[in-house]
Amino acid sequence: MKVVLDFCFNQLKLHRITAGCATENIASAKVIEKSGLLREGHGRKILPIREQWFDNFEFAILEEDYLKKKCQSNK
Repeated sequence: MKVVLDFCFNQLKLHRITAGCATENIASAKVIEKSGLLREGHGRKILPIREQWFDNFEFAILEEDYLKKKCQSNK
């Protein structure tokens, strides 16, 4: 995930990156949060999986938060 964030912010010059996962997928949510993204929302019945609708957690990180975290980890 670090490589993806580095590429998105440094090469693509993005300002904000978002991600999401099903609320039942606790492992994915932990990976996303460990990467520095903050949980910003909960979408109800937004994910169509196997002909059913599931809830989704929305995460995001801003470039300024990414740079701050990167600076702190380099100390």
